[in-house]
Amino acid sequence: MLLTTMRMDSRTNNSSGHSTRRQILAAMGGAGAVSLAGCTGGGDDDGDTAGDDDASGSDNEITVAVGANPDTLDLAQSNDAPSNAVYGHLVYQTLVANDYDLSFAPQLATDWEVADDEVTWTLQLREGVEFHNGDEFTADDVVFSVERFRGTVNDDIVNSIAEVNVVDDFTVEIVTDSPQAQFLTDMSSLYIYPEGAEGLSTTVAEDDFNFEGGSVGTGPFELDTFASEDRIVLSRYDNYWAEEENPWQTATFQVVTENVSQEEAIQNGEVDVIDSPRAFQLSQWNDDEIVDIEAVGFDLIGFPTAASPFTNQKLRRGMARLVNRDDVIEAIYSGRGTPLAGPISPGLTAFYDQDFTDRMHEEFVGFNVERGNQLIQEALEEEGVEPPINIEVRTNVNEERELWMQEVTQTWDETESINAELNVIDFPSLVDFITAEDGLAQSSDIVIGIGWTGGSDPNGHIEDLYATENQVPEGNNWSLYSNEEVDSLIAEGQETIDTDARVEVYRELQEILIEESPHAWLWTTDRIHVVDPESIEGWSPHPNSSLRFDGIFAPERDSITQPL
Repeated sequence: MLLTTMRMDSRTNNSSGHSTRRQILAAMGGAGAVSLAGCTGGGDDDGDTAGDDDASGSDNEITVAVGANPDTLDLAQSNDAPSNAVYGHLVYQTLVANDYDLSFAPQLATDWEVADDEVTWTLQLREGVEFHNGDEFTADDVVFSVERFRGTVNDDIVNSIAEVNVVDDFTVEIVTDSPQAQFLTDMSSLYIYPEGAEGLSTTVAEDDFNFEGGSVGTGPFELDTFASEDRIVLSRYDNYWAEEENPWQTATFQVVTENVSQEEAIQNGEVDVIDSPRAFQLSQWNDDEIVDIEAVGFDLIGFPTAASPFTNQKLRRGMARLVNRDDVIEAIYSGRGTPLAGPISPGLTAFYDQDFTDRMHEEFVGFNVERGNQLIQEALEEEGVEPPINIEVRTNVNEERELWMQEVTQTWDETESINAELNVIDFPSLVDFITAEDGLAQSSDIVIGIGWTGGSDPNGHIEDLYATENQVPEGNNWSLYSNEEVDSLIAEGQETIDTDARVEVYRELQEILIEESPHAWLWTTDRIHVVDPESIEGWSPHPNSSLRFDGIFAPERDSITQPL
């Protein structure tokens, strides 16, 4: 349920929109159309750099090139994918873990059951677990962690919990205020903190703990070094609870924001893995260098629904109809993606239906230039706005995202109703803009392009983005979308346990959302990593972007990357 960043190539951004659509899409065809940039490996003040020790040749250090460092090391306050991917589960852990097939595996809880009342959950906790500060993990830490998440940007994880009762040191009872179908999904996002850690509080605003100075998780690694916008270095925690031996003394995540620079880094033997190869340039890699998996989540365009003329759903649907999803997927993602109509992607299996998606495209948001222009013109007339309107299209620096946003921006700009200009900024600045009360929520002329990881349960694809109570700054409803029927169906979807009945709830939910289109849902694409097959084996990217590096050492999910 967290924001996902994609990485970029640093070639000059053409925000003026002067290049033609044909030039933009043609640029996908070969390396000659894309300027290359040097590696941005960046060192610490002492001159150390990720490549100095030839990490790829070291048996006890794994080095991964990533597009962004964690925004925060306090995961109770994190709503971005890099923070969770780099730090969550490797350093801090949850009661249950999302497995690679999106089922649930034991982590700090070894077993669980729900009573016949469907609201009382009893969890058996793992014994012999030690936090990085030396404290023993017990049921009291679960109580503390639930309270610590309350009132944060991740409050939706715990807001249905009415009681947390300690049965004994290693048994906890959690009572929800109603049946919660996504309970285990929530528990897979509730990071556990030690109650006795000095400086930690159940109210995060009252914390006096230096998260950048050390970690107090239960994961296989602890924090060694954090250099914002440069790297994060994790060291093996020798008192980790698993029987399996962690083969890595050090895991280094080196920030390399440019896609091309990541590719150069792995070709030069400076890193073992890159997480952002250009999908349209995969032909440069051998088969044993590419590791990919069908992902969950989606890319979207977000509209400020509380500000005219974007209060008119016809404008939003019309703009969505001008996006040729199939062409973009083929040109930019080498066909490794699925066009979407709504916020549920194929990775959610039973909850995704292709026939339903096709019908929603036909009725509401599918590519149709004539209908799209007609809807935009009708909306502006109804709002009493003289065309053309001026729109800034804002996204984060990333080659693939920049390219499809250029395509979308130019498509809108070529209409008689819209003057559109692209503005590309760094990912942290984009997150700050969309999560601020006076950011996207108060804008009348800015739309954004970004991604959402969603997670393993359909609720994670909808509640935080579209529930009225999650409007910023309380949650991630940046568009200030509000619909009482949607709110009611979100609650019904959470409380409906039967899968078939729940599928119908989310079908109805999606139909309302798609018709009103607070966002334009675009596509879901495969998770693609490139590895050095001569330095590591067994690399397994997770379908959830927020968990994509868990496989470095996740023995409870039968995933351990080994050095060669």
